[in-house]
Amino acid sequence: MKLYYRHWRVFSTLVLCLLVACTAGAIFALNPNGHGVPQVRAQGEQPPIPATLVCYGNIDVEPGVIPLFPLQPGRITEVLVKESQAVKKGQPLLKIDDQLAQFQLQRAEADLQVAESRANEAKKLPQQHQLKLDQQRSAVEAGKHKLAAARHEWEQKKELVKQKLANERIASAAEELTQALGSALEVENAKLKELELFNPQAQVLQAGADVKDKQAQLDKARYALQECTLTAPADGMILQVLVGPGNIFSDRATQPVMVFVRDGARIVRAEVEQEFASRLAVGQPVTVQDEFGNGGSARGKVSRMAAWYTRSRSQAMDPMRALNNEVRTLECIIALDSAAQPFRLGQRVRVTVGKAE
Repeated sequence: MKLYYRHWRVFSTLVLCLLVACTAGAIFALNPNGHGVPQVRAQGEQPPIPATLVCYGNIDVEPGVIPLFPLQPGRITEVLVKESQAVKKGQPLLKIDDQLAQFQLQRAEADLQVAESRANEAKKLPQQHQLKLDQQRSAVEAGKHKLAAARHEWEQKKELVKQKLANERIASAAEELTQALGSALEVENAKLKELELFNPQAQVLQAGADVKDKQAQLDKARYALQECTLTAPADGMILQVLVGPGNIFSDRATQPVMVFVRDGARIVRAEVEQEFASRLAVGQPVTVQDEFGNGGSARGKVSRMAAWYTRSRSQAMDPMRALNNEVRTLECIIALDSAAQPFRLGQRVRVTVGKAE
């Protein structure tokens, strides 16, 4: 019996020591700074916000990296720049075979010349129309006089027939001539009405509109020829060249020919998960370091915060990426203080928001 009670006391001692150790571990986990047992907060009281917040982002510029696509499809004949080369706005970067564009330009120039010639002729139509109206009115007046003379002659010959001084055939011939001149007068009157209904100004306007249309076609052909040379959209740098002479660029291509970045101050696009976004505020100081601790560091501040929670930018840019278990994040823009920054575009960085320890 003594041995049994001895084993029971040893077992009880071990269990008591285990309970003490678990209690001490729980207290340390709830209060790692060693300030005693945490006090119970009143209902509705907000938990204390930690002094720092760590998130990750990428080095970028405000407009972002720009993929360049030529507007004209065709065979690339010449690449005029190299990667990491600084360029000025409007500087030629790449050329595409422009023979087809040259042919279209020549055709558009010829069409415009024809349209302008027709427009010049159309300008004469109002004067020509007025002359035709005057001529037709004169023809109607002449027809009226001829008809009146024929009627007088017919009446005279009918009197001669009554007096037995002329043959009836002569009177019949005069009657037929009178009727023919009457029909001819009706034709001349119809021609006059037709001329009066015709509006030459409509043809002038139509010819002018045709000139504008051909001018637009010429401008389009010139623009197409101009776009056979890809130029820099602004001062900046060519980050990547993805094609070479001989490559065929299609109007359905999804891959750009070059990747370009505008000149500008470097920023950090950082993404904070929704759970921790309430700790952010515009103007907070930050410290930026390489994700793996390589290189130097820079200081800055939170300059802008997005107005919505969304997927991370990497997910949004990749439609093939699975959306299962996606995490909603808040993007913030961090302006760096130093002009000489030790970071490269696209570099993954670690951002400490608030006063770093």
